[in-house]
Order: sequence, then C-alpha cells, then structure tokens
Amino acid sequence: DQGANGLSSCDSVWETSSQTRDGDRVWVHLALLFCKGLEFAMSLDPDPQRIRNDLGMKGMKHYTEFVSMLSLASDEAIVKMTHPMARQLRRVVKRGVNLAVQISRKSGFHSLSDYKFSSARFRQDSMSYLRACFLLEELAGVEGQATYRRHVQRMKDDVIAHLQTRGPDQRLRFSHLMLDMGLIDEVDFRALHTEAFPLTTLAKKRSMAWFLKSPDRPYDITHEVFALTANGKQTLAKGLADAGAERLGTAKEYFNYTWQAISNLIAAYLSASDVKWDIACELLNSLAELGTFAKHSKTMRLARQMILSRAVNANGSFGNYTQMQHTIRLQRGPGYDVHIGGNLHTTLVCLEALLHSSSRPGDRSIESMRRSLELNQKLQAANVPGPSGSL
Repeated sequence: DQGANGLSSCDSVWETSSQTRDGDRVWVHLALLFCKGLEFAMSLDPDPQRIRNDLGMKGMKHYTEFVSMLSLASDEAIVKMTHPMARQLRRVVKRGVNLAVQISRKSGFHSLSDYKFSSARFRQDSMSYLRACFLLEELAGVEGQATYRRHVQRMKDDVIAHLQTRGPDQRLRFSHLMLDMGLIDEVDFRALHTEAFPLTTLAKKRSMAWFLKSPDRPYDITHEVFALTANGKQTLAKGLADAGAERLGTAKEYFNYTWQAISNLIAAYLSASDVKWDIACELLNSLAELGTFAKHSKTMRLARQMILSRAVNANGSFGNYTQMQHTIRLQRGPGYDVHIGGNLHTTLVCLEALLHSSSRPGDRSIESMRRSLELNQKLQAANVPGPSGSL
C-alpha cells in the first residue's frame, strides 16, 4: 500500500514515529524489515495455483515461504513491542494471514492428495503443503483449518512411504514436522531420524573442498542444522540424541565440526565479489540456531552488517535477481518470475537470519543463549574450541 507521499505504509510509520531507546533500535528496525518484506510478498500474489499454472513454478513452495514469513513476523519478541512500527507490523501480519487463509480455501488448493506419492508433483509439494497447514493452525487457529487438516491426515501414509526417495536432510525435516503435527509418535520419529542421520553431511564430516564443489552442497548442512535444532528451538545435542548420533561420534565432535564448517563457509561466501545472499543468510541462520548471537561473534556481526547494507532493496525484498530474469526464463520457461523464485526465498531466509541472530533481555532466545554458554564451558573444559573461539 502506498500513501500520498509515495511511501509504503511501513515506510510512512517509520518516517513519522520517534525512535525508542538504544536497546530496542535493533528490534524496531527488524519490525520495519518484516513489515516491508511482507508487503513485498503480498504484492506478488502468492497463490500457489496461479504460480504453478500461469508461471510454471513451484507454487506451493513459494506460498509456504510467504506463510513462513508471517510466522516469523509473529515472533514473541516483536509481538510484545509497543512501538508504532511493531503495531503497524501486526496490522500487516493480520492482513497477510487473512490472505493466506483465503488462498487455502480456494477450489483446487488441496488437490495434492489426488497424486500418487511416487509422482513428481507429490515430491515437489508435500513438505510445503504440510508445513503451510502447521503454520496456519498456529497463526489462524486449529478450528479454522479443520478441512486442511483432514486432507493432510489422508496423505500421512503416502508421506511416510515416499521418504525413502528423499535426501537425509529432508527425511529429518519431514519427521520433525510430522511429530510436531501429531502425525507420528515419538517412536516412529526417532526411527526415521536414526535411519537418516548416517547419510548426512554432519555424520560424514564433509570437507570444505567438498562443499565448494557445487553451489547446492552448502544447503545440505544448513538444512540439517535446521532439522536437528528444530529451527533453533532445541540444542544441536538434543537433535543428535534423537538421531542416535552417538553410534558414530560424540555430540562435542559434531558441534565443533558443524560450527567450524559453517563459519568457514560464511567467510568464503562473504568474500565473493558477487555474494549469494540466500545461502549466506541460511548459513548465518544456522550459526544462530546453534545458539549464538551477533554480540558474541565477529563473523555474525560482519554478516549482519553486509546483509543490511548490501542485500536489502527499497521495496522490502532481499537479493538482486532482476538482471537474471531473461537468462532464467530461457532455462525454466517464459513465465518464470525471479521476484518469486529468487527474491521471495532470499527475503524469507535473510529476515529469519536477522531475527534469530538478534538478542535482547526478555527475548525467548536468552534461554537458548544460556544453554549455548553452558555447552561452551563443557567444550572448553575438554579443550575443544567452541563458538566463542577465533572466528
């Protein structure tokens, strides 16, 4: 939405509201970034059926990126703020949730259950479809998503059956999501985790050279961290225990390897002349989900400064993809929209990284910080470098 002065509603509030005390400025700025990011996402019309049918793109994936952004913007630390910018963000989130629910009730939205689990469509959409249901239940209430939940319940056995065809990070993420949704019990969850872990990059302790051989490989370790830490809601040690990792190594060994590998990858990507902001932000978020915050890490502070100074666009999106439109359309089809396929994903992961790497008194992340510091003390006692070491 644009006002008479040509500014978005978020920019207008930012321009007219007074700044709060220094300790809250990071979070007020985060509220602005989320507000503008959501306005950008809504301007794309994130209807998965339109995106798939008209543009030939992964509709459910991009719809779920929009819903995920709404969920992040509802973080308790922001919700509790009284600053006008936070109040404006809450209005934008409410509008976004209403839009997401309306889209989910359109005819044809729940057609995934008509596809066999061996089909390319089921493989492409199943994770996003389940995650969108889970997030909408949190954002809009379980009762309003009863129809969605019934469709998911009918797909449960097919989702489990198709996991054998997926990579280890996807198996870990599916099993955690299904446990959170009550679709499997703890026994089945641990069985799926235990089966997947030996195939992961963490278990194999892949080298830096291995990761840099392909631009897709660093995503393996970020997605494994997201799954094993439950998106930062639990320690890596808890995720490793759930996966029976002690069969192959100790939690201290895996923590140290993961920390060093991600730190090295961040340094490599940030030193490039053309920074790939989506993977840079995923790597930053992975460090944060290991229980570390910017004020404790030079690497994280540098990454945040670079993201805020170079990756953010005036329209609220992150990343620069416009100049790639012609080339990508030659590769993926004439309807491909880089703002949906590139900017939307990058905006989501960068906002998530900035959110999770921020800390302040009263934030829910303080408990995670306390656990991380306790783990650091144990690592130091064992002479193992921890997150507070040289980065």
